[in-house]
Amino acid sequence: MDTMACFQSPSWLSTLELQNLHEIKLCSCKNLSRLPQIGQLRFLKYLYLSGTDHVLIEGSDNIQVVFPSLEKLELERVSVSFEGMSSSVATMQDCSCFPRLR
Repeated sequence: MDTMACFQSPSWLSTLELQNLHEIKLCSCKNLSRLPQIGQLRFLKYLYLSGTDHVLIEGSDNIQVVFPSLEKLELERVSVSFEGMSSSVATMQDCSCFPRLR
């Protein structure tokens, strides 16, 4: 998806019907500020985000594995933060993040 004018992700991206999605590539989406819980996509292997000032990836405290199949992550001219996921080491001990990232 290139050059997006809206501030939120497209509604089709937040549906769980995309569970078999293997790749997401978002380029020059300057106004995009939020992405749904893409960390729960079981088969997502490649994530590329470029040309976005700041993106907030939604999450949940009750997720056991975040980005379970992600092998390649490319970030270019973007900052990313996560919402709804505990950041303290004590609460993250039961959570695995990016277990297949190379």
